[in-house]
Parts: sequence; C-alpha cells; structure tokens
Amino acid sequence: MNPNIKVINKNLWMVNFSYVERDFIKELTLKNTLDSDFMGLTQDGKLIMNSGDELGQKTLPMMKVVMTLPNRLLGNEGGFCFFVKVFIPKLDKLNNAEPLEFVKQQNLINLKAVYDTACKWEKERRKLNKKYTREHWFSIGINKLLHRKGMKENGKY
Repeated sequence: MNPNIKVINKNLWMVNFSYVERDFIKELTLKNTLDSDFMGLTQDGKLIMNSGDELGQKTLPMMKVVMTLPNRLLGNEGGFCFFVKVFIPKLDKLNNAEPLEFVKQQNLINLKAVYDTACKWEKERRKLNKKYTREHWFSIGINKLLHRKGMKENGKY
C-alpha cells in the first residue's frame, strides 16, 4: 500500500488530492475531484477525504460517526440525535427530543447541515459499494478466499 494513503477503515481513506492529481498515487482514481475538494468517492464505494484540505481534516470525525449508522437512521432525526450525543457527551443520557432542543437553544443549526451533508455522502458511498459488489462478486470472493488461504493479493505466499 502506498504510504501516502492513510486507511481509517476499509471504506474511509485519507489522501492528499494533489498527489492523486499528479499521479503519485497510482492505486487510486477519483472521478471529478479537484485539489480543492475535501471528499471524493471511488468506483468501488470508498470515501476518500482530502488530507491536504482543512475541511477534510475537520470532517473526518463526523464521517466516522455517520458511517456507523444503520440505513434506518441515516439522514433522519434519530440518526442526528445519535450524532449530536457522540459530539456532545453530556447529552448522552437524554432522550432524543432533548438533544434537538439543545441544538436549537445553542443555535447549532450548522451542525444539522453538516450532518445532512455527511449523510448524503454516506448514502452515495453505500450505493456505489453495493453496485460494485453486485457487479464484481466473483473477483471479490476469489480475493477473500485467497486472503483466507494466506496468499497475498499479488499471488505470492
């Protein structure tokens, strides 16, 4: 793996987009991303965040939380309450109505916008991942089998 790629989890990576644009990272192709973008998606459904952008750095913890949400909570009020409780631990023991009220009282309206944007990216990531898995199920299965048998991806032991 390229040392310029920081793997946060199997679906979330951090990379400096300027390295991708200059072909320093051959393992990664991002579509329609610019050096100034803070996030992008690969064709197999990996979310790539720009480590060279301050917004990418700040958004990383939020994306990690949103990526843990099940589909039924992604983008709705229950998911937002979970999201708020993670970032404001003193609200953890409260029911879902109280964090929403806290957000309104503290004028944290931007937090809802950030959550909605993160959910939009995550929904798109899941859709791409599902499509890729459906189209490449055989090669994915072979790679998993080889990995279990102790073979590296390049076919050597």
